[in-house]
Amino acid sequence: MRPAPLPDIEELLVSPSFPDHQHDVHHRLRRMNPVYWSPALQQWLVTGYALTDAVLSDPGRFSSVGAERRHVSLLDDHVTESVPSLVSHFQTPQLNITDPPDHRRIRKAVARSFLPSEVRRIEPMIAATAARLLDEAADRGGVDLMSDYAARLPVEVIAAFIGVPRHRLADIPRVTLDQRFFFGTTPPTPQQATAFDRSIAEWHELLAESIRHRTEHPGDDVLTRLSVSVADASMSMDEAIATGLHLVIAGNSTTTALIGNTLLARMRPTATGSRPDISIGCGMIARPGSSRTTIPGAASSAARAASGVTGPASSTVTASLWQRSTGTRTQVASTGRSGRSRIRRVSSRILSSSRV
Repeated sequence: MRPAPLPDIEELLVSPSFPDHQHDVHHRLRRMNPVYWSPALQQWLVTGYALTDAVLSDPGRFSSVGAERRHVSLLDDHVTESVPSLVSHFQTPQLNITDPPDHRRIRKAVARSFLPSEVRRIEPMIAATAARLLDEAADRGGVDLMSDYAARLPVEVIAAFIGVPRHRLADIPRVTLDQRFFFGTTPPTPQQATAFDRSIAEWHELLAESIRHRTEHPGDDVLTRLSVSVADASMSMDEAIATGLHLVIAGNSTTTALIGNTLLARMRPTATGSRPDISIGCGMIARPGSSRTTIPGAASSAARAASGVTGPASSTVTASLWQRSTGTRTQVASTGRSGRSRIRRVSSRILSSSRV
């Protein structure tokens, strides 16, 4: 049998204010109901590292196809007709919403960019960008580690790594937030759908132009590899564009949260007065955020192992590794150069350890 629903959790899950309460909701679910059926969402919510890892590592039982489309289908028909770019985007096979063999095919197109040798090549750029942002903060006399540093560093690195023009840097946080609020609200509002549709249309135009440009003028970036895959017909242009946009959004969102969470954990002493080892911290929160998947058959063995519950065929599971990101203001100038160096090393290691 399913665990009894939690009325206050149910109310928050479908509230437009859910993004403001998401960390508290996931904290409670991890503690009380790590495998939870939400009547309001009509899906399973799986939280906690071990269970989430089990879900994400088992494409044979948990499909990555369909949940985003289901969320789009919650829009009224007249709204759906007004957001064609959004609808088309999530009907296109891409890295995060495909299963093998399509997932392997699309992943192969970009996997080389994430090889250790390729990441080592850009490490000096990551370190230099981190140092510049911290030096700028020192000159100002202080910094909000989230908005001034953790949110800016991934944007600059990802833009160079993927091949996004620098004059479009400000558009990366905007499309990231548009997606977060669209999928973070059930059902999504027409305003959220319209904003996300507009962002997707703009990014599709930019990425299509950039991929075509890389065909004639290749570079050392992800868009060049996508252009090669389009040229050799191993993926379509629509797949390349959709996958490129996914990497922009996912790279920005997860890395921002990971840098912020890791720095916060590193600054907070443990109960013994020591500080957590940063390598352990990175390992434990290596995949923050959420990944919606659909169960193709009976409920998962992970769900049964946790609470003995079962679910209907093709019910939806949201597997979440949410970590609290708190805006933390610190006086970087007063920490001196050694303190800034520690922050730079931590964030550089996080960015250098990214993988598909």
